[in-house]
Amino acid sequence: MRLCKLRFLCLLAIGLVMSQIGSSPLGATAAPLELEEVADGIYCVRREFVGANAAVILTDRDVMVVDAHASPAGARGTLAAIREITDKPVRYVVNTHWHTDHIMGNRAYLEAFPEQVEFISHETVREDIAELAPEQRPIAVRFVREDLEAASRMLMMGRDEHGVALSEEEKNRLLRFVDDQGKTVNALESQPFVVPDLTLQSGLTLHRGGRVIQVLFLGRGHTRGDVVVYLPRQKTVIAGDLLTYPTLHVGSSSRPVEWLASLRALAALEFEILIPGHGEVVHDREYLELIIALLEQVVEHVQTGLDEGLKFAEIEPRLSLEEVWGQWVGDDRDRANIFEEAREFVPEALGRVYLELTGKLD
Repeated sequence: MRLCKLRFLCLLAIGLVMSQIGSSPLGATAAPLELEEVADGIYCVRREFVGANAAVILTDRDVMVVDAHASPAGARGTLAAIREITDKPVRYVVNTHWHTDHIMGNRAYLEAFPEQVEFISHETVREDIAELAPEQRPIAVRFVREDLEAASRMLMMGRDEHGVALSEEEKNRLLRFVDDQGKTVNALESQPFVVPDLTLQSGLTLHRGGRVIQVLFLGRGHTRGDVVVYLPRQKTVIAGDLLTYPTLHVGSSSRPVEWLASLRALAALEFEILIPGHGEVVHDREYLELIIALLEQVVEHVQTGLDEGLKFAEIEPRLSLEEVWGQWVGDDRDRANIFEEAREFVPEALGRVYLELTGKLD
C-alpha cells in the first residue's frame, strides 16, 4: 500500500511539473543540445539527458545522420540544429545497432523526408529492430519512469537524493529533464519502429562529391550487428557503441571475446578523431588502446582459469589489472582517472567472457 501511494504521489508530481513546464519558457525550448564540428562538415551531436550521441555529415548535396537518439523529440532537436547550418535534406540515417536509445528517432526523419530518406544498417540490425527492440521497450520505459519519479520527488522536496537543497540552476535542469524524458517515454510507449531499408553484410561505400563515406562491419561486439562510419579523407570514425567513453557498455547482447577482435580492427583504421556512441569526442588513439588492453587482460584471465579447470566463482576474484595500470598509467594522474572510469566495464565483461568461452551464448 505504501509503495502504491508513493508511486501515485510521484506520478502526481510529474503531472504538476509538466504543467509548470507547459506554462514556462522551458516548455518552449528543447533540452540543451551541443553540436560540435569535429572536422570539416562533420559534427558530433550530444543532448542533455539523452545518453546516445548522434553525428551529422554534410555532403555536396545532402546530409547523413548517424544514430537517431532515443525519441522522435530528440531527433527533431537534432534536425532543428542541422537546419541552422544547412538547408540540404537528410538523405541517409545510419543505425549503428538496434538498441532503442539509438533508433527511436528514426520516425522523425521519415516524417520530415518521406520521399528521400533511407535508413542503413547491418542486415542483422533490421532483424533485431523488428524482433528484439519491442522486447527492450518496456525495460527502457521502466528505467525512464523511475528516473522521472526520482526527479519529481526532488523537485517536490526541493532537495537532491542526499538531502541537499537544490539551487535554482539544479531545479531548472530537473525541469528540463522531466520535459525531455517525458517526451522520450511517450515515444517509447507509442511509436512504431522504423526498420532500415538498406542493409549490408561487410561494408558499403558512398561517394558524395568530395566525401568518401564507408559504413563498415568490423565484427560482433556490443551487439551482433555493430557498424561504424569511417571517413578516411577526414580521418574520422563514428563508432556507435562499439566504443563508448569513458567505459564500454557491456550488456546482454555483447560478446566481449569477438568484441576484442572488432576493436583491434577499429584500431587498424587510420583516424585522428573518434565520435563514440556515448560520451565525449576522442581526439587520440590512447583511449582505444587502453580499452583493448583491459579487454585483453579479461579474456586472457578467464581463458587461463578455464585451462586450469576452474569455475567462474574461482576465476572472477583472481583478476588483477596491475599490469595494464603499469603499462598505461605510470605516474600520470590524468591517465589514472581515465583508467579508473574505463575499468568499470570489467566485472560485467568477466561474466560475458566466461559464457562466451564456454559456449553458453547462442
